[in-house]
Amino acid sequence: MPSRSVQTGPSGQYVFVVKPDMTTEVRKVTVERIEGDTAIIATGLEKGERSGHTGQLRLGAGAKVVVKS
Repeated sequence: MPSRSVQTGPSGQYVFVVKPDMTTEVRKVTVERIEGDTAIIATGLEKGERSGHTGQLRLGAGAKVVVKS
């Protein structure tokens, strides 16, 4: 996933996961390593899950999002 998706807070690293209902969920993750602009996630995400990485300052748990390509 893009390394800019990974945030660091008081409880460690996390990402905003976009759920099927287009709302966000804060998910704690473990980053295995970062290669350039890509973060390799060891735990906390399932294959195919999407994360929010634009406008993160306006995101919070349960925020409604619009996915743009």
